[in-house]
Amino acid sequence: MKNVSFTPPPIQLTEKEEIILYMLISNYAQQDIAQLLKCSRSEIVKIIVESLCAKFELPILSTKLLIHKAIAKGYSLLIPDVFFQKKAMQKYYASWQQLTSVENKMLGLLS
Repeated sequence: MKNVSFTPPPIQLTEKEEIILYMLISNYAQQDIAQLLKCSRSEIVKIIVESLCAKFELPILSTKLLIHKAIAKGYSLLIPDVFFQKKAMQKYYASWQQLTSVENKMLGLLS
């Protein structure tokens, strides 16, 4: 069997940026992302506009263009590590037992 290596995309993102980008690529609304991360939608928008669009060197501020460019750079193949670590995900929730339907959908792979 051939040993295949994977080179991660070249743009360095914070954990929160990775989660937001992954969820955008997965077609989640900004409000749903904010709910998962226990923050406001305006904070999500700020991260998209000031961090992600800047890091991807977009000429205009567009979530659709960001998603398109991220997919072209291979980010659709990456799932943030935090989605594989149940304990790490708990920091985003006031109570693990009180997950919303959006959170359950995102975390279904942890069951």
